[in-house]
Amino acid sequence: MIYGKSIEEAGQYAIDMIKEFISSDRIFIMSHLRDTFSIINAYPHDKATSEFEQMNAIDSLCRIVIESKKAVNLSSLDKNKDATLTGLMGDKAIYSFVGVPIFSKRDIYGVICIISTTPVQYNYRVIKLLEGMALMLGYIVELKYETLKDGLTGLYQRSYIDHISQQWNLREKKPHLSLMYIDIDNFKQINDRYGHITGDAVLKCIAKRFKQVLGSEAVIIRMGGDEFVVMLEATESGAEKRAEDLAESLLDVMRKPIQSERGVVIASISIGICCGSLEQLTIDELIQEADLAMYGVKHNGKGAYKLTACK
Repeated sequence: MIYGKSIEEAGQYAIDMIKEFISSDRIFIMSHLRDTFSIINAYPHDKATSEFEQMNAIDSLCRIVIESKKAVNLSSLDKNKDATLTGLMGDKAIYSFVGVPIFSKRDIYGVICIISTTPVQYNYRVIKLLEGMALMLGYIVELKYETLKDGLTGLYQRSYIDHISQQWNLREKKPHLSLMYIDIDNFKQINDRYGHITGDAVLKCIAKRFKQVLGSEAVIIRMGGDEFVVMLEATESGAEKRAEDLAESLLDVMRKPIQSERGVVIASISIGICCGSLEQLTIDELIQEADLAMYGVKHNGKGAYKLTACK
């Protein structure tokens, strides 16, 4: 069944279906992760896809789809359309473009788009077919995301690291990351004193506070037990300062007592930080360095953060 497939496999299925009914030179399934487009699937699939001379134009056109949140149908010869867009298409020898958004519950996951460099006029039937494929892909994306969620806290599970690594590796330019490794101090004592039900309630409260402080810009992962990883994309010049500011905010919010059925619980956290580019380092290497920095905090009193330089 198609709903049991991976996102990439479902994307290939969609492309195969589109090829059967629509005449086009290129078909792309694009993800839109933190304001950056990446190719999930493409037809034809060749090594030159990422260097395809029209890719900059396609990124710009897909951005219009994301911003409008609806299907976009453009022809370079349509005088009633935005002159900048039709001019862009003309410069890149794109005669026609159709793009439809792929929605998940939380956001727009990406775009299905087709282009033609020869005279083809796409009609509403094409739009309807692409919208049907987008609905299917959106449903599969949502299913996959749900399997990557931690049942207790609602944060991502450890397996999400592999998923997002694949997304980042698809990019032509790999991101620069600020990565935090976080451990709840003395969590075993909380469980021993108040019981595991209260311990679970504390974990849920802390996860909620993390989300409130970090917002949608951060990827928050429960590594297991009382350990968490936070990843943020940042510019190289601002990565360390941004991570330190957020670490201070997390430490500050953790100073507030946690109300539980067994009484007031005081919990603190220790944070290790490492920043670096995925051009030179892997996520696992960043995690290892941040983890070591976090243990340095543990050995020096806890309830603080430490920024370390990547080796």
